[in-house]
Amino acid sequence: MRAMLVTGAAFAAIDKRLPLLISELLTENTTLDDINKVISSVIPGAFSVEKKLLELLEKQSGLHTSVDCSTPLTEQSLSRNDGEDQTRRNAENMFGDD
Repeated sequence: MRAMLVTGAAFAAIDKRLPLLISELLTENTTLDDINKVISSVIPGAFSVEKKLLELLEKQSGLHTSVDCSTPLTEQSLSRNDGEDQTRRNAENMFGDD
């Protein structure tokens, strides 16, 4: 019971409409996706999936996902892309298309 009150207070601190909207929506069939849609309608961009995925990938790989457009394409960089394409085709042939 305490957890529900604290959660409601946290939602109210973000936006006073959230606890009321979520409580009106709540039924036995309410899914997390339904609640996410309500929150996203009140707070646009609250669940920016692409941004979160990029941040997670950066953390996991230690790489930066930003693209440097200042360097021109060279034959060497294009051949590297051809190699990546060949690798991708080989993997598709081995494992099929999901």
